[in-house]
Amino acid sequence: MTDQGPLANIRVLDIASFMAAPMAAMWLGDFGADVVKVEHPDGDSIRTWGGTKDGVPPLLENGRPQQALDDPRLPPPRRPRKSSGVWAAKVDVIVENFRPGTLDRWGLSIPTLLELNPRLVVLSISAYGPLRAE
Repeated sequence: MTDQGPLANIRVLDIASFMAAPMAAMWLGDFGADVVKVEHPDGDSIRTWGGTKDGVPPLLENGRPQQALDDPRLPPPRRPRKSSGVWAAKVDVIVENFRPGTLDRWGLSIPTLLELNPRLVVLSISAYGPLRAE
C-alpha cells in the first residue's frame, strides 16, 4: 500500500456510461487507481446531473487528471476497436455496462480481452441487471 491509496498501482479502463459502472470506476479512482475513461466527445451524460461547484460537476470528478478516448459506439474512424485492445493489454481492470453482446459486436468479447491480458478483471455492471433478448 502506498500513500496514494491501496489501488495506486492498478490501472482501470472505464468504457461505461451513466450511473452504476462509471460510479464504480470513480470509486476505484478514489482508492488510488489510475482510471482512463472512454466516453462520447460530449461527455458522459451523468456529468450533467446536479449542480456544479466552481464550474465542475460533482459526479465522476474526483480531482484526478482524466484521459478521455472516443466512445466505441461512434462510427469509424472514431471507434477505437484496435486501440481498445491495446488498452486492454495495458490495464488491470475494465469497467463496462453495455447490453450483453455489445462487446462481442465490437470485437472486444471477454475471451478476446483475456487473450490479450490473462490477468485482466472485467467488471460488468448495470443499474438494473443484464438485459436479455429472449
